[in-house]
Amino acid sequence: MRTELLKNGKRVAVLSGNLTDDEVKSKNLAVDYDDVRLIDEVAENAFFEKELADYRAIKAKLPPKVPKSVTKRQALLMLLEIGIKESDVIAIIDSINDSTEREKARIEFLHASSIDRNHPLISVIADANGLSSDKVDDLFISAAKL
Repeated sequence: MRTELLKNGKRVAVLSGNLTDDEVKSKNLAVDYDDVRLIDEVAENAFFEKELADYRAIKAKLPPKVPKSVTKRQALLMLLEIGIKESDVIAIIDSINDSTEREKARIEFLHASSIDRNHPLISVIADANGLSSDKVDDLFISAAKL
């Protein structure tokens, strides 16, 4: 057990042991308080353990969060797992009609250290390979684990 001293409902001090209000007053503490609360630490710990278990159970049921980006290495390895090689991506980029946009896309891809999920080039690559937005999300989730 522990004793908490409160002021306006907020804890201002904690004392070890199971002390009554009179026992606290007899200690002549230099603490301004207006209430004493006894805390059963075993029950409190059990409560928090249950709360933590409930949180973990809820979190386990949530769909995984789609990362905003993955490293280029992770992206290329994941694409390779579904049969898309780096040369295939470059071929898609090379098929862009506008020469300026094509060169921008080449620079973006060839010199990137990370691949952003929402980069427009991702949609171009996905469309060229018949990948839905949900499939791309799944690929990013899997790539982040590599």
